[in-house]
Amino acid sequence: MSETFSVLIDSHSRFETGQPGGEWLSMPTTTEQLHAAMKSVGISAENPQEFFINGFSNTEQYPFDVPLSVVQDSTIDELNYLGKLLEMQSDDDRDKFTAAVTLGEHAGSVKDLINLAQNLDCYWIYPTVRSEADYGYYLIDELDELELPEEAKKYFKYEEYGRDAVQKDKGQFTDQGYIYNNGNTFSQWYKERDNDIPKEYKVMSFPEPERPAPEKSDFEAAAEPVFEPRPVAPIILTSKNSTDKMKEITDRLEHGIMGVFENGRYTDYLQTLSKFHNYSFNNTVLIAMQGGTFVKGYQQWKKEFDRHVKPDEKSIKILAPSPYIVKREVEKIDPQTQKPIIGKDGKPVTETKEIQIPAFKIVSVFDVSQTEGKEIPGITDNELTGDVEQYRDFFTALERTSPFAMGFEALEGTVKGRCFYDGQRIAINEGMSELQNIKTAIHEIAHATLHNIDRDAPERPDRSTREVQAESIAYTVCQHYGLDTSDYSFNYIATWSSGRELAELKKSLATIRSTAAELINTIDGHLAEIRKEREAEKAQEAEKEPTPDLAAEPTVTILWSESNQLREGETIPLSRADTLFAVLDEASLDTPRYFKTRFQIDYVMNGKPDHYEGQQDFGDGDGSLMEHIEQHHTYYLNDKEWENYLLQHEGKEALEADKEQRAMLLNEFIPYLKLHCSLSEMERIAGGALLAGESLTPTETAYHTAMQAYVTECRGLINQGEYHLPPVPQLKDFDVELAAYKEHVKAEIAQEAADAGMTVEEYAANGYEPYTAPEPEAAQTAEPQEPENPVSEKADTPEQAGQTTDKPLTDLQKKAVEIAKQYEALPLREKIGIVAQAFGGTEGKIETSPCTGKWRGTSDISIKFDNGASLFIGNHRTPQAKTEKVQTEYVNAALVRYNPEIIAATKEAAIAALRARETKDNELAAQKGLKPYTLLNVEFNDGTDEKSGGHIGWYYVTLAVDGKIHAHIETGLNYDILDGKVSENPTRENYFTAGTLKETDVDYVFNNVGFSSTSDLYSLPISEEVRERAEKTLAERNGAQTEKAAAPQSHTAEQPETSVTYYPINEAAARHANTVNSFYDYKPGSATAEYRHYVDEAAEIAARQKKRVDPSFHEKIDGLLDAYARKLAANMNKGYEIAGRVPSILIAGGSNFPVGKKEKQNAAADKNMEEYREIQGLLDKIRSTGMGGISADDPNAVSKLESKLAKLEALQETMKAVNAYYRKNKTLDGCPHLSPEQIEKLKASMSGSYRANPKPFESYQLSNNNAEIRRLKNRITALTRRKELGYVGWEFDGGRVEANTADNRLQIFFDEKPDKEIREELKGNGFRYAPSTEAWQRQLNDNAIYAADCIKCIQPLTGERPTELQKRARQEAAAEKAAAPEQPQDTEPGTADAPEKPTTPETFYKVRQNPYSDSPENSYLLQEYVAQDNGMAKLGDILYTGTPEKCRELLGKLETGELTQGDVKDLYAKAQEAQTAAEPGQDAPEQTADKKEPDKDTFSIYQLKDGDGMRDYHFEPYDRLQAAGLSVEAANYNLIYAAELTPGTSLEDIYTRFNIDHPKDFKGHSLSVSDIVVLHQNGEDTAHYVDSFGYKEVPEFLQEQTPQLTPDTRMTGEQIRTPRGSFSVTDMTAEQMREAGYGLHHTSEDGKYLIMGNGTQAFAVAAEQPEKANPLKHVEDTIEQNDNSFDGIINNTPTPTADELEAKARNGEQISLAEYAAALKADKEQGKEKKPGKKAEKKPSIRAQLRADKERAAQKKQARSKSQDLERS
Repeated sequence: MSETFSVLIDSHSRFETGQPGGEWLSMPTTTEQLHAAMKSVGISAENPQEFFINGFSNTEQYPFDVPLSVVQDSTIDELNYLGKLLEMQSDDDRDKFTAAVTLGEHAGSVKDLINLAQNLDCYWIYPTVRSEADYGYYLIDELDELELPEEAKKYFKYEEYGRDAVQKDKGQFTDQGYIYNNGNTFSQWYKERDNDIPKEYKVMSFPEPERPAPEKSDFEAAAEPVFEPRPVAPIILTSKNSTDKMKEITDRLEHGIMGVFENGRYTDYLQTLSKFHNYSFNNTVLIAMQGGTFVKGYQQWKKEFDRHVKPDEKSIKILAPSPYIVKREVEKIDPQTQKPIIGKDGKPVTETKEIQIPAFKIVSVFDVSQTEGKEIPGITDNELTGDVEQYRDFFTALERTSPFAMGFEALEGTVKGRCFYDGQRIAINEGMSELQNIKTAIHEIAHATLHNIDRDAPERPDRSTREVQAESIAYTVCQHYGLDTSDYSFNYIATWSSGRELAELKKSLATIRSTAAELINTIDGHLAEIRKEREAEKAQEAEKEPTPDLAAEPTVTILWSESNQLREGETIPLSRADTLFAVLDEASLDTPRYFKTRFQIDYVMNGKPDHYEGQQDFGDGDGSLMEHIEQHHTYYLNDKEWENYLLQHEGKEALEADKEQRAMLLNEFIPYLKLHCSLSEMERIAGGALLAGESLTPTETAYHTAMQAYVTECRGLINQGEYHLPPVPQLKDFDVELAAYKEHVKAEIAQEAADAGMTVEEYAANGYEPYTAPEPEAAQTAEPQEPENPVSEKADTPEQAGQTTDKPLTDLQKKAVEIAKQYEALPLREKIGIVAQAFGGTEGKIETSPCTGKWRGTSDISIKFDNGASLFIGNHRTPQAKTEKVQTEYVNAALVRYNPEIIAATKEAAIAALRARETKDNELAAQKGLKPYTLLNVEFNDGTDEKSGGHIGWYYVTLAVDGKIHAHIETGLNYDILDGKVSENPTRENYFTAGTLKETDVDYVFNNVGFSSTSDLYSLPISEEVRERAEKTLAERNGAQTEKAAAPQSHTAEQPETSVTYYPINEAAARHANTVNSFYDYKPGSATAEYRHYVDEAAEIAARQKKRVDPSFHEKIDGLLDAYARKLAANMNKGYEIAGRVPSILIAGGSNFPVGKKEKQNAAADKNMEEYREIQGLLDKIRSTGMGGISADDPNAVSKLESKLAKLEALQETMKAVNAYYRKNKTLDGCPHLSPEQIEKLKASMSGSYRANPKPFESYQLSNNNAEIRRLKNRITALTRRKELGYVGWEFDGGRVEANTADNRLQIFFDEKPDKEIREELKGNGFRYAPSTEAWQRQLNDNAIYAADCIKCIQPLTGERPTELQKRARQEAAAEKAAAPEQPQDTEPGTADAPEKPTTPETFYKVRQNPYSDSPENSYLLQEYVAQDNGMAKLGDILYTGTPEKCRELLGKLETGELTQGDVKDLYAKAQEAQTAAEPGQDAPEQTADKKEPDKDTFSIYQLKDGDGMRDYHFEPYDRLQAAGLSVEAANYNLIYAAELTPGTSLEDIYTRFNIDHPKDFKGHSLSVSDIVVLHQNGEDTAHYVDSFGYKEVPEFLQEQTPQLTPDTRMTGEQIRTPRGSFSVTDMTAEQMREAGYGLHHTSEDGKYLIMGNGTQAFAVAAEQPEKANPLKHVEDTIEQNDNSFDGIINNTPTPTADELEAKARNGEQISLAEYAAALKADKEQGKEKKPGKKAEKKPSIRAQLRADKERAAQKKQARSKSQDLERS
């Protein structure tokens, strides 16, 4: 910190006695520097009144000056804050501040200076202006205030002009320049409030006084040396048996007692006593002897403090009671006389009695310094902090503890306290510190407790002993409570103890121990009583708080404001403040600054007073007060930066709390304020009208008076949280004449109703007409109504829609109420659990959510189940919606409707009536020409299907229309089923079509209404379980089980049987659990029945799953089912045992209820419920078994894949055959490959297709299936190859590694448990410990071997790496196989030894871009690919070259089987023949006579070039490159290494070699991701991308890239002129220009050039394209005219050969991949032998033509690429 100014710290006493100096303190400062200055002048916390500031000094950088009185009237914190503000100023601000202080407007106090430092923008300063003349020149010449001619300036009086300006400005000339106030608002930032100074700048406090050396006692014999805390020194016992050990420790104890009185040891003993005051005297001495400070047993440290004894620590020995019982013959005592009973023989009668003999044993404890672990709190909880309140409480506790009355009085001399035994009082000297008062009081209380006996009594100790005892007790008690005991001295203790007997010393120590313990325990008890009294006082004060005015409007208090329209402390009603804030904000919009205003809103909400604080800046456009609050919280609720700030600095919980608070303010607080403002407006209008009251009629007066009363009533309701307000009074309600007329009309209606024999309600319902005839079946019929769209909406009452409370209950409703009564006594949680069972869950919790719109002020109440479903159960006012009472009411209502028992009863009650109605519906359908339906089941939507979650809790029916199962749902139907009101007769009188359906859509009738079975409007998605029940019911109703079995099926396998094993249920435990928790009798066997019900459901799930999956999974499903049944039985038995531990409080009652045991029971029940959920997870495992992929770990993986492959191949053939049948017959009817059901399904699919000419199976279906076939074949090949290759294990130092092919695991077995570091290394490399095999293992593959390379401790004993070991083993196996004698070849076909017939490699096709295209007619290729054994594919034949549309058309026909490869080649040949016929005279390419010998197999390594452009390619996996839109291009790579490929070397071998053992001539980096390995085998090249896992074949790497042609890169350098301008000439053709997006603009006058443009550029191209010239030729000719250095570049530059480039690569040089490719082609061309001859009589083959075209295009492209390279160079 830099010094801004200094103050002189001094003390009054030094100053008054004339002592010189003081201590200068630089500002800003720190607390440590301030304390150092105070100590130097003798100021501490004991004499703060001495402190004062005696001087002020500025610095050269801050030369401002203020009077000393200004500084003396301030505080150190204010001066430090000022210094900090000045330190942060810039140089310009520093000069301005000094000048402003000189100006003196704001320099009368340090408060003014602080505000001045923060308002320097209120001043303007001109540093160069030092006089009035300077100011005049500055205003005229610099600021041009007056426009004077240059001649006039010679005569202008600048000084007088400047003087007038200074007087006007009220400015001043200072050493820093001219300064004046510019009129900006001076803000009072510092108002001398405590929180105005930031906490970090507050440094004021007084240092603690330095303690003088303690005064010496009269008993002191010598100066007391200073002792450091002694380390723990346990007693080491050398005896062997317990008796000798006890004697040894007793002897040590006696010596220790004498040692206590040595110098320094006595204080240690008393400190030990203060911590162990409840220990025995002997143990206290033993602990002190051995240096203990806080001791516990070994297990106590672990269990109570979570600490552990350090290794090799010796225990502290103490004594513990160990009494034992003996039997002895004793005289029998008469209980009446208490004398021995005399027998007949005159001798006392004896009896045998058990007598307890006191004894002790030696036990071991450990001091806290001998342990380590969790931090422990302070040893004592009663440490005093020194504050006055605590001193008062402690002294009060001492007064209650003292046997004598205590008081303060002036004592003579240095006496601090005195105990008056005669007067039974204690006197404490006045004027001492609080701490000294407490010490003295304890000392005197010890005297009063011990020594209040006859002075002449022999047992009364002498004076010195009494003082030792009292002082020792005082020290012990003070030390126990953490009071400062540094002034206690016991150096006299050795003198006092000398010559005294051991018994006397032991007696004194025992007295000190027992008295100190008694005082500590008594003081603790009194302190606890005093704390309770204090809490009771606070509670009474809290009760005295005034009750809020519930009918008051919220008020706004102005805390402070920069606006002169508001006063600090002003209180305004909310409505007026809202309007006033809007006016002030609008008026401040045009001002250059904001006017900050801090406000507080006081209000009563939900019956409790509260307040809201905020700040609005007038002029920022926020508007009114409420608009500002709403905009402020809306902004922060949606601000991501604020959200990130809270997450980073305060955590997720703080963010959620912030969002919840702001949501409450926006959804509840703002509407609450707006309601009050609306009421205020109503009150204002009514009050204004009443004040003007001369023109009011009596009706209007009554109306406005009622309106005022209405406002008062509503305010009370709103403030108590009631937002459903009574209706607003209407003027017409107060019209006397109108009211009389209404009463007259009511009387007439009543009379007419009575004349008709009807009630008024019946008369009104009948249209105010008498009945004309009685209505039959009134209860059974209803008015026709449009069926509602089944959407669940909120009811207008808290109860759900459809409920009626004023009508008699139906039989079903009565039954539901009876069932619900069984659950009345259950806790809310268990009731929710019962409801949860109806929705597929086990438990749930209540959730509330506030509503908006017309429901504002209320909240929806829902139950959120553990399976994710949510059930709405009601709506209530927001404050009460969160109470347990309201929530219990709604749960009880839900329990009546939604429990498994009533749901089953509801379904049963509805099904009979609905089936009776079915007949009448179908009769009407026959009349309308519609289809009949078959009613199947009544279903309950439990919400487990997300697609039907909007109708959770609804009833619906399943029915069959035309054999197809359909779900039918309606609002009315749901409530009829729910309430048990389903009628056998249709309740709609007349037929009509359901809403939103057309008559043409309708195909069946339900309840006299037409519906559509193909529409989703009145339907729900059908789950699998519901469909199975429906199918079963349909079969039963149709009686078609036999017909169904005889019908052709796609599969005829019998349903697999599922056997179930039931495990025993503890019926006794279940009965006991019911007895202690329910008032109802236990039904014998109900627990077993419940268990078997659950197991049966699981068995049904298992049976359904078996039908879906391959039989190989059936055994696993049976195992999971058995595990479910076994674990469920154990879980239920455990649950019954837990439930029976503690009875319900409803059974046992609240008195002496074992709350602790109940909490343990609940915890055990929760744990058991967690286990139950895990058991239910087994059902999910059953459902998912066999549904996933086939794992490589499966020993039957290959056979399963082959089975799956066979099915897919059969499906592929079927799809092709069906398509062929359809092409031939134009219909699917009669197709022999499909069943009738499949034909109908395909017809429906084709009719709904968007395609113009749909097919039964579209091309993409065949392609996708074919792709899956290829994938399966590749995987089978890979798995088979992996088994053939095999892996071998090895031994290492300390264990072995096994390649377990049966379990597909690489397993590591250690002889001993590996160290922690090795275990972490194993985990880091993917190995996990398997207890079942006692091995560390991971899946057996190449990656596992690579991982083993990285683990040093398991390297083979042979010295090889694991990867090298595998390679050697495979090579040896291959050599053995090659050396084995060949099998005889004369075996018969079909025998086991017959050689396998070679399989035709799998082929597939793709359409790709033709890199050698020279026109749109051959821009794409149809390419054949051949699958390889390694899972890759290589390029095959090019079948067709043409447009993309034609290639894709042929691809589709190839995949669907319409065309073969030969057909496609024939089509291409015909196209070529047509082209050849159109271009006669072309020579056929000559055939080479001799075949070239195959070259050697090689491999090459390519690595990315360096540079920023390659940054996105380096070390990126292949899929990431594809996702980023990047491709693997040869132009980005350099050839790094090339070598011969030895037989048997794989890509993995190359990877291992170039990572572990680089060849010496290899100069690149280790082979890693993004590198390319090119294999040249059998004359063909394949490129492989090193990926994150393995390799990825990249054929695009070997394809030459065709750069996109653009005219600006192909310019010849020439220009032509036309009447429309000059244009550059490009060598592109007109066709190429059109492909690049250019169109014809005009033609040159001579017709030789076409001018083509794209809207922004235009170029000239030759109208008749001449022979292409080298694009660099013109550049070369131009440059040659000035410099001949480029002569011969184009034609004379030598081209290196492939061998030369490979040699460079081996030497570590980088070469261009393009040059290498060109060199290879050049060598190939030179090796060809051309024969002159006549034109070929036979037309060349397609392959020959394509090859020739490719070579020509390559030559053109090579020349072009070379030219472009020269241009760039």
